[in-house]
Amino acid sequence: MRSATSCFNPTLYVKNLSRFWPLWGLYTLIWAFILPLNLLNQALGRHISADSLLELAQELPSMLSIGMVGALVFGVFSAMAVFSYLYSSRSACAMHALPLRREALFCTNYLSGLSFLVLPNLLIALFTLCVELCIIPAASWSAVLPAVGVWLALQSGMCLFFYSFAVFCAMFTGHILALPVFYGILNVLVFVISDLIRALCGSFLFGYENAGSELVEWFTPAWKLSNATYGYWDTPAGSASQAYLLKGPGVVAVYAVVGLVLTFAALEVYKFRHVESAGDVVSVALVRPVFKYGVAFCSGLCFGLATAIFFDWEGTLSLTACVLVWSVIGYFVAEMFLKKSFRVFKAWKGAAVIAAVMALLCAALFMDWFGYEDRVPQASDVACVDISGLYSAPYDSASSFGTTPITDPDQIAALVDLHRAVVYEHSHPAPSQWTDSSLIRLRYTLKNGGVLSRSYSLTLREDDLEREGTVTWAVDRLLQDRDLVALAYGFDKAEGKKLESAELSRYFDPETGKVFYHGGLENIPQSRLPELWHAVLADFDEGTIGVRYPFTNSDQRWENTYSTDLLFTFRREIIPNGATQSSYQDVTVTLTPQASHTLDWLTENGVLNEHCQLIPQDAEYDEDGTLIQPSTKIVG
Repeated sequence: MRSATSCFNPTLYVKNLSRFWPLWGLYTLIWAFILPLNLLNQALGRHISADSLLELAQELPSMLSIGMVGALVFGVFSAMAVFSYLYSSRSACAMHALPLRREALFCTNYLSGLSFLVLPNLLIALFTLCVELCIIPAASWSAVLPAVGVWLALQSGMCLFFYSFAVFCAMFTGHILALPVFYGILNVLVFVISDLIRALCGSFLFGYENAGSELVEWFTPAWKLSNATYGYWDTPAGSASQAYLLKGPGVVAVYAVVGLVLTFAALEVYKFRHVESAGDVVSVALVRPVFKYGVAFCSGLCFGLATAIFFDWEGTLSLTACVLVWSVIGYFVAEMFLKKSFRVFKAWKGAAVIAAVMALLCAALFMDWFGYEDRVPQASDVACVDISGLYSAPYDSASSFGTTPITDPDQIAALVDLHRAVVYEHSHPAPSQWTDSSLIRLRYTLKNGGVLSRSYSLTLREDDLEREGTVTWAVDRLLQDRDLVALAYGFDKAEGKKLESAELSRYFDPETGKVFYHGGLENIPQSRLPELWHAVLADFDEGTIGVRYPFTNSDQRWENTYSTDLLFTFRREIIPNGATQSSYQDVTVTLTPQASHTLDWLTENGVLNEHCQLIPQDAEYDEDGTLIQPSTKIVG
């Protein structure tokens, strides 16, 4: 009779559980204090109301953020424990001499380590359920008990992923200390490489926008799972009561499936792993070139950029030299780890290869072989532009654009013209000296679904103000667009909100000689404040207020604006799920001598008087803050 092939050995499984009990015991103890004992302590302490206790029980999934860290740490510890025999020649030979197939060894040890995490999760969940059944009224069981199931499922899913990932890493190394290093690096490798490449591109490419990527977030499990396990209170569809919900529980399910895939991949690697590789930093021969060139690439970018920053070397040639030097150093260091010897300089050919690759990469970025710097979209192809920056004077709410979406075709065309002028002036620098500067970030959403992002430091020249097609002309054209300026002020967002308060910022009291930074409208009833706001809007419509100046120290700006601002605070009440919440918005507008509606209202209502006068831009101050009487007339 043919005997069955077993993939599990109960004796080895029990031995692992008894041998490494401090590991799973500590994990259990930590969770016991976090969940059931904490609930029990809160209930017995009599310092918490029944409603608060019920809310605390419903918020158990909020502990998943701590659980993610626990799964991350204890996952690698468990893998190190059950597969520790792989890192010693004697123990590896002894284990593989047992009458067990490799599949049986792997599955038994894998399930042992997974049990270190999942079985304590189940035990803690049962303990927590017992505590809740004792301290929570029976009428509320349906509201709180599912939270324990959510915690158990998601915590076990994260443990499955991180443990499987650690086991997968364990198959590629023969040194026990290399396992946590590889595990930690691979958890953040894509994020780090992405940031290093973006930093390198930003050093070479004009206008490069350091934008993130959702794909990078997915390849950084701790980051993605932290966001996914973020909790909030809300009312689910079809329910009349609030519940504590998680932002992305499906993300945990995806990572759990990935963990299963990594488990089968680790098994396949384990089948062909050589016992003699115990003690090697990298145990799989096919992976050694990847290790060498990967270390060289990462060290070249990381330490090359760090060296250039340390010595404040801004030139692309010096940065390239730093990248090449550290790439070669990283290659030889990796070779030392692989050969466990300092005699590695005979491998100079590989160092030459990585140096050539890094030099080619730097040359491609420096010469812009892919046409990144010259790429400007056609206005007709753009659906929307998110603009931020574009600084101008005076310094009120419209002094910069805070990620303002633009959909108007004429405004999009003006932004594209500015973009085109920036690219042209970069390749054809003007001989005249700059007089001011500004920053701008553009993010185009194209009609075909594509996205194009750029970030520029603009050079503004007074000589170019009237010269069509220049950067300064294009910037001024945007700043004089009243609809665009209104968006920058946030007038559209203030509509429908209640005007909560208004005050002057920086006004002068001649009797004391002091400048006051808040106040001036304390005696005005709140019911009359909308009149002042409508006066400001009327002046804005007439173009006598809110005029933008691209040059900070221009004579026009000094002559046509005060140093005094009006600060309006708007409030909107939001009532989600019966709970009233308030959102506030501040709008600051710099006053001007031409703002007749606003100044007349302030004068007629007694705001501007012998104790409250506006301050011109050319005012001077003593060291103690006392205003020196300026030559210009103070309105009031």
